[in-house]
Amino acid sequence: MVRKGQPIVVGIDGTDAGWSALEWALTRADDLQCPLRVVHVCGPDTALLPFAEHADGERQRQCEAVVLEARRRIGAESGVATVEMAVDKERPSKVLQERAE
Repeated sequence: MVRKGQPIVVGIDGTDAGWSALEWALTRADDLQCPLRVVHVCGPDTALLPFAEHADGERQRQCEAVVLEARRRIGAESGVATVEMAVDKERPSKVLQERAE
């Protein structure tokens, strides 16, 4: 349960499901008038990402592209959202849990 003013944390991965989660979280943050923290985890152990088979340099470029797309989808007018890319060797679920605390 999110309380008014408490941030909502949403993870994105560049998939349709991730973009749907972003849309839901952005609407919810706007409704509750609370900050939104959008996190994309990019690391060598991120096996669920659609571009995991690429070399590390390409993976980094793809991670950056996901973050840029998230910023584009949020739009310049949004005052509630921050977008960050977490480069971490941990699993995405662990990183998201840490960001939510």
